[in-house]
Amino acid sequence: MACKLSLEHWGLEYFDLYLIHFPISLKYVAPEVRYPPEWKFDARMEFDLTVTYEQTWHAMEGLVDSNLTKNIGACNIGCDKIMDVLKYAKIKPAILQVEMHPFLTQPNLLRFV
Repeated sequence: MACKLSLEHWGLEYFDLYLIHFPISLKYVAPEVRYPPEWKFDARMEFDLTVTYEQTWHAMEGLVDSNLTKNIGACNIGCDKIMDVLKYAKIKPAILQVEMHPFLTQPNLLRFV
């Protein structure tokens, strides 16, 4: 499990906050094969279309239940996805991290850069 391995590497008993970074699932890569598994658009990255965001969120709730993290949240999702999460979440997101800079905004805003 990625969370347990990260805690071990950091020498911690739990995280204050643990986030889902992207709203897509990738096929599992064992740490013995490649660690970290990386986020790259190349031949090594394979999507796992069998895992839903809801399943991932419930797994995150399990990390809270197991005392591996105190809070959970999400990154890089829009309003529609966060509204979905709020429908099925037993534990509500503590945070929504959104990356903001001119090159990730709408094209018409780039004229001001």
